[in-house]
Amino acid sequence: MYNIIHSEDLTLDRFHVIKHQVEKEGQVVNYSYITIRHGICVIPLLPTGEILIQKEYRHPIRSWQYEFPCGAIDDGEEPEHTAIREVKEETGCEVKTIRSLGVVYPSFGATDETIHLFVAEIIVPEDVDINDDSDTHGRELLEEIKMEAVTEAQLDQLVASGEFSHGAGLAAIARWKLCRD
Repeated sequence: MYNIIHSEDLTLDRFHVIKHQVEKEGQVVNYSYITIRHGICVIPLLPTGEILIQKEYRHPIRSWQYEFPCGAIDDGEEPEHTAIREVKEETGCEVKTIRSLGVVYPSFGATDETIHLFVAEIIVPEDVDINDDSDTHGRELLEEIKMEAVTEAQLDQLVASGEFSHGAGLAAIARWKLCRD
């Protein structure tokens, strides 16, 4: 462990940057990291056996990326409730059953972010067309999402080709495949 000599912090929107001066073995160095609200990532399984994936525009990397429903956990909210809420907001679908796949820490050298992983059986309500990109299902303003139903083999191909490269999604896939009943 390090001895913290001095601490500064700065909050910018959803990020909180912490800068510590730490002492170890007589040397003082800076150590900065970002705190981010904990989040969730859900693999949505359709009644057909297919998997509902999303292609969402991600501004920081200026490209469309494949991923699963994901989002930040609100203060006082349980991760499972967040997962159910995010599936509804991003896809318009209802969660029938949900199972935890544990947590991952995407980059614990730079952030304290924790992502709770889930797999959920979902139901597509009659008034929801997952192929209709204009139906926003109550999404946030900057959420531009297109949905696609794929087989597990198609998802595996997207992962193998690098087209599906969302870190939390990849962790969810690995846990799901390794922890099946």
